Amino acid sequence: MSGKYKFYSSQFKYEVLKAYKNEDYTIKELCSKCRIADVTLYDWAEKYEKYGLNGLESSRTWKSYSKALIQAAVKDYISGEYSQLDVICYQAPNDQRFLAF
Repeated sequence: MSGKYKFYSSQFKYEVLKAYKNEDYTIKELCSKCRIADVTLYDWAEKYEKYGLNGLESSRTWKSYSKALIQAAVKDYISGEYSQLDVICYQAPNDQRFLAF
């Protein structure tokens, strides 16, 4: 690969995941056919399972977060109840955006 980050549409990701779920191909065949790493496929599957189609959307812009969301995420992390990864993917009940890098 050229080392550049590739952006895939959410529709493409969804179609790949359908083929994966339907077991149309082996993981190796599917990844080779779609020119993606198996880690990428697993990442898409996890995001789809957690967030549905919204989890497959790619963002190319900086995200802004409400002060309340940031404070809630910091409070949860400091409490020790949540890991850093949990907080990064944090979604507040009244704020539909989630922290993601």
